[in-house]
Amino acid sequence: HRISVSNFTNFLDLFRKTLRNMELGIPCVVLGRSHTTQHPYRWTELLVDLMKEEGIDPGMVTYLSCQLEDIKYITAHSKESAGMLYTTCSRELAKAIKENYPNTISSTGGPNTLISLDWTKGVQDAIRMSASIECAGQCTALRHAVVPETVQLKDIEAMFDDVTHVSSPVDALRNS
Repeated sequence: HRISVSNFTNFLDLFRKTLRNMELGIPCVVLGRSHTTQHPYRWTELLVDLMKEEGIDPGMVTYLSCQLEDIKYITAHSKESAGMLYTTCSRELAKAIKENYPNTISSTGGPNTLISLDWTKGVQDAIRMSASIECAGQCTALRHAVVPETVQLKDIEAMFDDVTHVSSPVDALRNS
């Protein structure tokens, strides 16, 4: 399939970076963001539960929610004991962290654009999932998709026919 994704989801990026580092034996800290701290917290909580099920040391992941000054303090004082820092955050936060921790690689917010020359079930599933996730409209959601000219409005509407609505995150977790 020919598909191009720009910042499809920050959680996918966070997930990928966390698992890759854990596979190498590198402990990870997930920083909560001031305006959406519940999303990374819930994600970290689910990850730690899964790690316990799989027999992986849950101490490999720590969740930390703090203000920017605390983040800058922590990263500035970690230079000697840590290597590269991988972040998934806003451009402003990445710049602030990089001032104190030059060895930072950051994935920052972008246009959340998907471009595909195909209209396969896989492409449709990716569009539907990203456009209808619980925090659609925030940094994690797909904002626009460029699809082949042959795709009609009725095709797009049909793609969302089976999407269900969940009234709250508690209900979503309760119903898996």
